[in-house]
Amino acid sequence: MAITDRELRKQQEASALGTAGVSGASDPRGETVNIHSRQKDHFLLSGGSTTTNVAEKVFGYVKRASKLRNAHWAMTGALTSNTANYAKLSIYKRNSAGAAQTLLASWNCAVGAEGTTVTLAPNACTNTSTAADLSIAAGSVLTYEIIKYGAAGMTVGEMSVHVDLEEV
Repeated sequence: MAITDRELRKQQEASALGTAGVSGASDPRGETVNIHSRQKDHFLLSGGSTTTNVAEKVFGYVKRASKLRNAHWAMTGALTSNTANYAKLSIYKRNSAGAAQTLLASWNCAVGAEGTTVTLAPNACTNTSTAADLSIAAGSVLTYEIIKYGAAGMTVGEMSVHVDLEEV
């Protein structure tokens, strides 16, 4: 006997009561959580030398149509904002053919941008202001790159990149 999507969802919600990621269920703090959220993470062991860029790296495959909720990154060291020597992290989506690179979010340590960071603290990226670009088609991949600017560059150490997606 086949089970409908609705029945399956009810069973999932009932069996996962109190577990984060389940729609309509309450976690121990009494908060309602959503079954359709997904997270993608990538860990970079080295950001290269001070002036070497980190080439675009794939860190996630989006199986179902989704929307970017937010993006964060954290690093084992700190970055100090600078007008001439700074680094910019960009997070992109690419379609299922690997083409059409589209910016989702970014973080920039230049003076006047997001600025200085603290060691081991999460840093919120700025989502693109184009709402349609936050939608991610099924089959897309997520990538990121780090571009360093200025003659002296910026040392980027071990870090993690994290995105929070909501299925649509």
